Amino acid sequence: MRFLVPTGFLAALLSLTLTGPAAAAPQILAALPTAGVPFTCAQGQCRADLSTYCLQQKRPAPSHGTVYHPAAAEDFQLEIKTAGGVRRLAAGAHVSFVESRGFMAVTAVIGEQDLIKLGGTDATIRVSNAASLLPEPTP
Repeated sequence: MRFLVPTGFLAALLSLTLTGPAAAAPQILAALPTAGVPFTCAQGQCRADLSTYCLQQKRPAPSHGTVYHPAAAEDFQLEIKTAGGVRRLAAGAHVSFVESRGFMAVTAVIGEQDLIKLGGTDATIRVSNAASLLPEPTP
């Protein structure tokens, strides 16, 4: 009987060590609507900061650099000023969304060369009402 208690305790401890703590996905974020946030380009990257807030208080806050994707493609529009006018595209196909300040902001990022390939060098991102961002799934 003396060996059962330490053995049981050791088995439980080993089980926790091998499996690790359960990890939940970070919060889904809502993006505040905007008529257009301009991208600022430097060192080959163009960035625009979008204000966000959490939709799932019981989920963990995203860690710095967490990647997000639009829940609905039409809620995030990339507007590129071209020689012929303005070109509008679904931003999710061209822009990466990365957490930048807890659950309070996400940075939209597009490569400067990618922007040029799309026909311009000046762009903004528009966010519609009720837009949200989903964390990138991780195994």
